[in-house]
Amino acid sequence: MNSSDFDDFLDITKDQCPITFLKASLKLEEMNIGAVLKIHLNDGEPFINISKTFKKDGQQIISSSSLDDGSKILYIKKLVETQTD
Repeated sequence: MNSSDFDDFLDITKDQCPITFLKASLKLEEMNIGAVLKIHLNDGEPFINISKTFKKDGQQIISSSSLDDGSKILYIKKLVETQTD
């Protein structure tokens, strides 16, 4: 994935679960179908929960990569409408 191949960016490295998932869900909900969200997040529970749940909900996990500081970059393509209740 090129550094410019995304439509919006969200940094949730300073947040803890479940706030990380809530922020990511709200951001994706605002986006159009086909848009790509780049998320900078911590490895471990935030990465596992977000990638697993979005995939289960019908979104496409395009790629992920690890950074030198132990955090991750995750690219998610919105394929279906989402709703946060």
